Amino acid sequence: MPLALSLGLMIALVDTSPCWDDTGISATAAFTSCGILGAIHPAGAWQWSLATGF
Repeated sequence: MPLALSLGLMIALVDTSPCWDDTGISATAAFTSCGILGAIHPAGAWQWSLATGF
């Protein structure tokens, strides 16, 4: 769970920076991180998506 929270916070930090305006890359990063964490522990896949910010 701490890994998912830190990934979500890092994506949010990059997404809220003043000179960042590319939502597609942020969405792809969130989707990819949730997919990787879900592949590692499939029983808690819904928890990974909630912890990363969706």
